[in-house]
Amino acid sequence: MTSKDLITELYIGYFGRAPDPVGLTFWITVLENGLTLEEIAQDFAVQAEAQATYAFLSGDPTVSETADVEAFVTAIYGNLFDREPEPDGLNFWTEVLQDGFPVGTFILAIIDGASDADAAVLANKTEVACAWSDAAGGEDGFVLTDAYLEESAAALDAVSADPATVMAGKETAALFF
Repeated sequence: MTSKDLITELYIGYFGRAPDPVGLTFWITVLENGLTLEEIAQDFAVQAEAQATYAFLSGDPTVSETADVEAFVTAIYGNLFDREPEPDGLNFWTEVLQDGFPVGTFILAIIDGASDADAAVLANKTEVACAWSDAAGGEDGFVLTDAYLEESAAALDAVSADPATVMAGKETAALFF
């Protein structure tokens, strides 16, 4: 797996969207210059976008309500695999995150544990997300906009294990630019 794929999976997991070319290039450089993927995954958790998206990551030490943690875990499964976690998995991850398990390690464990249909969905989402980032990177003077964030997220949300959804996601990226 390439550095680009590894970083793109983090964008998908945390944000459910394609990476922007500047951010992707930044994190690939950081990874290739020695920061570990685990450290980068943890750094994603403290980014403003992550904290604004998930109450659990807001930085407020009083926010560890079970509902907030469950919403976070459920969102990550949805972003990565387009499904909810199994009840036992949800309970397990909720408890360990509430006990202080590193969020970045959690995300990587979920990604690394993907098998069968989940692995196919994630691979397809990664391919589509890379197509979006590549298309954006090919635009002179690309500026990250809310439209890019929303449209790339919608395109990824439509991706499943079906290869036809990959083609549709790539076509949407090409039409966006």
